[in-house]
Order: sequence, then C-alpha cells, then structure tokens
Amino acid sequence: MSDDVQRIVDDLASRLNRSVIIDTPAIQVRAVSRHFGDEDDVRIQGILQRQAPNAAITHILDQGVQDWIRTGFIPADDTLHMKRRMCCPIRWQGELLGFMMIIDADATLTPDEVSTAELAANMAAGVMIRESQDNQRERLESEALLGQLLSADNDETRAALHRLTADHRMSDDAANLVEVELIAPTEHKDRYELILRETLETLVKHRAGETILFQTTATRATVVQIGHPTRLDTDDFLTALKTALEHALGPTAEPCRLGTARSADLTSLATIRDRASTALAATRRIPRTGDLVHWEDLGFYALILHIPDDTLRRTIPPAIPMLLAADPSKDLLRTAEVFLDAGGVASIAAAHLHVHRTTLYYRLSRITETTGLDLQDGLDRLTLHLAIKAAKVCGYL
Repeated sequence: MSDDVQRIVDDLASRLNRSVIIDTPAIQVRAVSRHFGDEDDVRIQGILQRQAPNAAITHILDQGVQDWIRTGFIPADDTLHMKRRMCCPIRWQGELLGFMMIIDADATLTPDEVSTAELAANMAAGVMIRESQDNQRERLESEALLGQLLSADNDETRAALHRLTADHRMSDDAANLVEVELIAPTEHKDRYELILRETLETLVKHRAGETILFQTTATRATVVQIGHPTRLDTDDFLTALKTALEHALGPTAEPCRLGTARSADLTSLATIRDRASTALAATRRIPRTGDLVHWEDLGFYALILHIPDDTLRRTIPPAIPMLLAADPSKDLLRTAEVFLDAGGVASIAAAHLHVHRTTLYYRLSRITETTGLDLQDGLDRLTLHLAIKAAKVCGYL
C-alpha cells in the first residue's frame, strides 16, 4: 500500500509539473515526488532528513493546519527559505491522516489544478486509512499482549507467553524493557505524542528477527524488545530508538530520556518495568547521569530513588546542614564526597580536588569536628556518603 501512495504522488506531480509531498500528521515525510525546479531549502532538507526543519514545522503548525477541513495555503517565510505552499488535509471521515503539499511560490495554481490535487488527496486517503487501520490493529494487539505480560496476574502472564510461542513471535525469553519519556513543550504536546507513536511503529517494522511490543501514554512509552539471549543486541536497539526519536523531534528539542532494565525471564516483566522506571527517574533526579540509564548501573541509587524527594529532604542526616552552616562555600562537602568516592584513599582524593594532601587532611579534620563523624569508621563513612548522595538526589544540595 505504501507503493500506492507513492504512485499517487508521482502521477499528480507529473500532471501538474510541480513538486508534491505527502506528510504524516506530525509533518514527517510519507511520500515525495521528484523535483520540478520549484524546490526550496525546506523541501530539500525534508527529503534528506525525512522531515522538514523544526522551525519550518512550527511555521506550518502555527497556521492551524491540523484543524483544517479544506485546502488552504501556507505563506512563504523568507527567513526559513520556505516558499508558499498549497496544503490539502488528507482526511477519512474526519480523521486526519496527513497533508498533501504542493509548492506554489507565485500563486499560479488554478482552481482546476487544486481540484485535481484534492481528488488525488482523496485517493491517497483511501489507501492511508487502510494502513492506519492495520497499524492501529497491530498496535492494539501489541498493547494488549504487553499488558498481559506486565500483569500481576500469573494466569494472564502465562496466557501471553503461550500466545507469543503459538504465534512463533519469540525464540527465547530474554527481554530488554525501556521506559521512554519525551520532554514536550505545552504547545507541541500533541505533535510529540504523534512522533512517539509513529517512530515506534516504524522501528518495529525495521527490526527484523526481533519481537518488539510497546504501549504509549501521552509522551511516555513502555517498550519491550524480546529475542534470543545470544542475539539480543540491546545497545544497538537503544541507539536506534534514541536516534530515531531525536531525529524526529529536531535539534532544538530536549533530548528524550530512557531508562532500561534486562531480564532473562518474561514472567518477571512487571518487576523489570519497575526497575526501568527507576532508571528513568535517575535521568531526572541524579545530577550528570545523562539521558540514558541502565538499572544495572544504578547501584545503591536504585534504593534511594524509591524514596520520594520530600521524604528524603525531611530525613537528611544532621551532618549535611552542619557542614553547610560551617562552610557555605561547600568546600567541606565537596571534600567529603570526593574522599568517600575515592574509597578513603587520600592520594586519589587530593589529586581529584587539586589540593595538597596536607590541605585534604586539614579539611577532613574539620569535617570530623563539625559533624562528630569519624571518617575512619566504616558506618560513619557510610552515613555521610549516603547523606550527601541523597541530598543531591532530592535537590537539598
């Protein structure tokens, strides 16, 4: 059916002798004709990158095209090197399936040519609605199956596993679960939701030899990659997922956040989802962790992240406010953290702090005097170390 849409675009472009494109509702390229000498920078970049530049997408959406029910024209924008375009919404019984756009820089499209384009858009709608319905059916099946796998009901989980095996959709039971979050500006939330769903649908089709199930809720998604343990390339999958999303969102968008966890037992996916959610929380709550976190790398943070920020702030050990009161510059806190991160090895801590070892020992003695904690004692060390990390997680520091 994709070829049918492409044929409609090519035939219309030849008849009008103009460049034609069909975009998805999120303004990602769906089908495109060859150039007819009327192309602009936005069209060229859109073809090369499979979507228009972010500023051009904003310009298009600012015209309210997602609410259009009939053909209109998108004005030129010289700052974007973008020419005037005819825009025909492609709808089926009110459902928006995409947009047909034709460059019309000098406003010479005749009413008959516009009618011809609208007829082609209607033909494309007939093809695209079937694809949309197929995608929706597959998505609903995927969501239902994943819902069973994530269920706390063992009978539902067993039924889902039986179904996967019966459909020959899995060769083993290794899984990689990813929690995805897009940081959407309020005015673009609907577009981000479309991008998330469209990107995941495309990724599923292109990952041969793997079973990928996903659920989306607004700008969040749960994605499960299932495959043979020796062939499940989780790093490649995560890179492909992150790259595809960030490409679709454009260079000015905030990076998407991913938290992930692995399992060799599909019957414990509910637990793995909880771990992946904890890893996702780490991207928000732990400074400098980056926007992709593996639960297996969290260490003791996996415990701290289960405690709400307000609870952490209320229960911060007194050593932290004592050190802040004694040294508002936070040199003592920084020294304590680096020293404890270095396992109490003075030479490593001094090197990281760029101070002489004598200075380090002086600061350590002040920390002990201020807090009453003995940094030679393992339990006192643990208390101070966890206190500093917890204070950073909850924003106290």
